[in-house]
Amino acid sequence: MTATAQGAGGCVVVGKTLSWTVVFALLVQFAGAVWWASGVTAEIAAVKQKQAEYQALSARLQGVEIELRGLGTDVKWIRQALESERKN
Repeated sequence: MTATAQGAGGCVVVGKTLSWTVVFALLVQFAGAVWWASGVTAEIAAVKQKQAEYQALSARLQGVEIELRGLGTDVKWIRQALESERKN
């Protein structure tokens, strides 16, 4: 038997046991895996972008929280001043 021969049922056989159909199926599977991996890479990039946006938003919210604490202190001071003014 040569490197390429006619197999049973008219299949072209590479070597002794590998048909062209199997080679084609493996190539299609490999192409599908590469396509899937590129999609995953794009999704990871999108998730990283969203994470960066959320981190920036978190920093802004922390600043707002600090400002609100300061306003709370100011409101307490104003309330105490008004109460002491009412007593006088």
